[in-house]
Amino acid sequence: MFHFFSRKKLITLVLLAAVFVLTGVGCKGGDPEAQAKAQPVTLTYWTIAADTAALESVIGQYRKQHPNVTISVVRVPADRYELDLLEALAEDRGPDIFSIQNTWVKKYQSKIEPLPPSTNLPYQLVTGTLKKEVEWVLSQQPTHTIQTLTSTFVPQVVTDAVDAGKIYGLPLSFDTLALYYNRDIFNNANIINPPATWTPFASAVRAITLLDAQNNIIQSAVAMGRADNVSYAVDVVSALMSQNGAQMLDANQNVAFHLPVQTASGSLYPAEQAVLFYTDFANFGKEVYTWNETFDSSLEAFAAGETAMYFGYASDQQVIDRIAPALNYEIAGLPQIDGSPVKRNYARYWLETVSKKSQNTEWAWDFLTFATREKNVKQYVTDAELPTAVRNLLESQATENPRMSVFNVQALTAESWYQGDQPDVAFELFGSIIDVVNTGERSTLRELLGQVARQINQTL
Repeated sequence: MFHFFSRKKLITLVLLAAVFVLTGVGCKGGDPEAQAKAQPVTLTYWTIAADTAALESVIGQYRKQHPNVTISVVRVPADRYELDLLEALAEDRGPDIFSIQNTWVKKYQSKIEPLPPSTNLPYQLVTGTLKKEVEWVLSQQPTHTIQTLTSTFVPQVVTDAVDAGKIYGLPLSFDTLALYYNRDIFNNANIINPPATWTPFASAVRAITLLDAQNNIIQSAVAMGRADNVSYAVDVVSALMSQNGAQMLDANQNVAFHLPVQTASGSLYPAEQAVLFYTDFANFGKEVYTWNETFDSSLEAFAAGETAMYFGYASDQQVIDRIAPALNYEIAGLPQIDGSPVKRNYARYWLETVSKKSQNTEWAWDFLTFATREKNVKQYVTDAELPTAVRNLLESQATENPRMSVFNVQALTAESWYQGDQPDVAFELFGSIIDVVNTGERSTLRELLGQVARQINQTL
């Protein structure tokens, strides 16, 4: 006999059947509490990643264990990411999971739910040989302690992600500042190898730079010297200061880069020397003059072949390859101080975190813990073509992907110094130091450094 159902009843039966398949009810059952917690969950994940395919791959692996969880990835353009994110969080329509730069932790701390020590969530198990049956079981899984965070990731991650004993983010990758160079321009200048230290770097700049009769720059050697059209000017100057011996923060986490360093020959001001060295490359009166305000952004100038060298991150490779696929370039480590046994590099990367306003914070952190496990990170950084943050993967990734090797080598010595809640203000103040020197006010640099240090301290 055939039974006919109304449209409303038919829809209800279909929905019930879907629930039974999802939770295991009617198959084998399992832990009732697990079944109750295995209800459908949707997480929204905001990121600026240009290509989200690598993230979607990790999500697919997670859903094999948690088919009740749907994770919707939303790519927000970088130029409006923070504005959209802050507005959404304020209006209670923000994402469950979102990305923050490593220097943004304090800025967003009040909006973040810290990582719990463990999660207690249902897993779907399939049992039986001839007849497959589905069963839901609860499983308590550890996330991270500060000790495991320290042993798992490169050192700067712990500095950035931990505050007052709580963990506020986990990294999928870890990026460091490196030197991009145009192989064709180097060949034409008879330069065989990229400069490993700053003295041969300056020599390469003099060899490459070409000026016309009116002293206009025909061929620039490096995008360096200014703040307005150099993408990572603050990062480069920060690295120079640190390499030169400036203490960026003191033991109490106060800004200290402006203070002198006592040596056998007297007091030295390493931050002042670093700024002058940097700005000389945009100073018409210096031998290393090679960059000025007429150039577009440093990345665009490098991609166009207008400058031979560019300071950038691994993530910039995808941009350069897209806009200049025929460009013959290579990547070398960030130059270091001549004769110094200590390597100092600079880090800029993203942490993934969970909104305090999410209705599913446990599920969100469970996914991020899963995504940042060694096996899953390996697949992610391979697909995304980004350097890893996991210690155990540094060597293997460098072997498998030579384009990542420079960044892998630098990861253990890379730092970033700002840990306050107003990074935008701090970096703008820092950039203003460069601007003042560019205008010719070099005599007041030492006083300016002290003034800016005091202003940045007020944001910590």
